[in-house]
Amino acid sequence: PGDDIDKEAYDKATSVYLVDRVIPMLPEALCNDLCSLRPNEDKLCMSVVLTMNEKAQVIRSKVCRTVIHSDYRLTYEQAQAILDGSDTIHPALAEALQSINRLAIVLRAERAKQGALMIEQDEIRFRLDEQGQPTDIYFTHPQPSNHLIEEFMLLANRIVAEQMGKTGKTMVYRIHDKPNEEKLETLSRFKKRMGDRLPETTLQLLTVRAMAKAVYSTHNIGHYGLAFDYYTHFTSPIRRYPDMMVHRIVARYLLGERKKVGIDDLEAACIHCSEQEQNAAQAERDSVKEMQAR
Repeated sequence: PGDDIDKEAYDKATSVYLVDRVIPMLPEALCNDLCSLRPNEDKLCMSVVLTMNEKAQVIRSKVCRTVIHSDYRLTYEQAQAILDGSDTIHPALAEALQSINRLAIVLRAERAKQGALMIEQDEIRFRLDEQGQPTDIYFTHPQPSNHLIEEFMLLANRIVAEQMGKTGKTMVYRIHDKPNEEKLETLSRFKKRMGDRLPETTLQLLTVRAMAKAVYSTHNIGHYGLAFDYYTHFTSPIRRYPDMMVHRIVARYLLGERKKVGIDDLEAACIHCSEQEQNAAQAERDSVKEMQAR
């Protein structure tokens, strides 16, 4: 904390994913090599270790320091091919993926039952030539492999937030307030007026716009969109500074340090990271619009 790399990471607060390039929060020697879970290499990590039953209920959980030695690194497309049975090269891997996919399906269904917003939108993608100019535009739709990763990331984030929050420890939360009643009423009137003429994608977009923005804070109010009482960002310390803040907080408590984490400095950092996240999101939208125009 406080060295030059950390100061630069804090200023950026997030990696930015433009159509033709990524602007990483950390130097590439860290984010693509030393801190990346590359296969067949030992990596020092902070992990959420879970024991679950077949109903996807968590029987035991612990947050701990670990060494991870990864056997495979799969893209979403490769994982989906294994789930679909079209990749038969790795039978042991297929069995493992099918097992955790069954749990992810149950977790997703349970979130929907609790009232979480299940909004899925196709992503606009571009094919670029060697000069970085767009030659084609296409759409991708979330697959079960995307949902699999998403559900376990959500679960890990929730467990870390619960373990810290329920013991009253100072923590950085990812919070999402309830939607503005006036915006919801406007959306409801518009939907009634349009009826069946309103496309599903437009309805989803308007629903998202009626929602409050999710932000970082030391003051927990829960996460409306996910229907979680406790939630944080823990799973991406390479590309999001709040996750790094959470790792440091958790590490201090794991190591038994009694000194309390200063809440004022943390809250100021939360505000800064929330602002930078919105700046990055706007830059990403502008990048897509520019390529669409080209």
